[in-house]
Amino acid sequence: MSTLMIAQVVPDVPTDPAETSPVAAPMTTEEARLAACMDMLREDVPSAIAEASRWASEEPGAGRALPLQCLGTAYMWMGRHAAAAEAFGEARDITPAEQRPARARYGAMAVIALEAAGDMAGAVEAATAAEADAIATGDTVLAAAIARDAASPLVQLGRAEEADAALARARGNNPQDPLTWLISARFSRSQERLAEAQGFIQTAAALSPRDPEVGLEAGIIAALAGRDGAARLSFASVIEVAPGSPLAERAQAYIDQLPAPAGR
Repeated sequence: MSTLMIAQVVPDVPTDPAETSPVAAPMTTEEARLAACMDMLREDVPSAIAEASRWASEEPGAGRALPLQCLGTAYMWMGRHAAAAEAFGEARDITPAEQRPARARYGAMAVIALEAAGDMAGAVEAATAAEADAIATGDTVLAAAIARDAASPLVQLGRAEEADAALARARGNNPQDPLTWLISARFSRSQERLAEAQGFIQTAAALSPRDPEVGLEAGIIAALAGRDGAARLSFASVIEVAPGSPLAERAQAYIDQLPAPAGR
């Protein structure tokens, strides 16, 4: 078996809570103001924070949710993750209980911010509530993303069985998401379940054949299983699709650790 030196990893999560922002057409006046605020933060984050704070101060009750969404996203961009988590959490809490789709989205944003802030227990708690809201509304795609995002803090809390179950729910609720299959492969590999990891990474590759992250993980799994030829091919594919990237550099470093092909 190859002696490839590989650091074990925990599941990754997306880093931009704005990816789960609500989108509607035609937009209401409030939604148009949110869009303008989000556009502003891409150009001038401090000004966006000032605008979102001013807007939030003008709105009563649940009307504060949209400005808090912009404020939380701006805080994330600034690396103020705890403040972002507080904004997203407040947005969820002030949204009426019957508006579960919005509560699920704000909860999903809070999960990302809480993990980034280092509050793993808080992230898991927020994920549990947000996933339940998403399931109740029939949004299985969002429910899957939330379950996937919960896996990393669960691993970091030493709750591997619960992380395994969360990833299984994510795969079941959205089997077309290659990121879930990639993270599942990484998790199974970290648990030394290489045959299972191989099956997961094959599905990820079928769904996203030119993703260099998938190619790198496929190579790592193959190398750990002693399939040096397959590992070399997977690492070479990363260099081909992402030349000059940090992923390509890692792939080349792994290639350099593999035994020389037979006959050389």
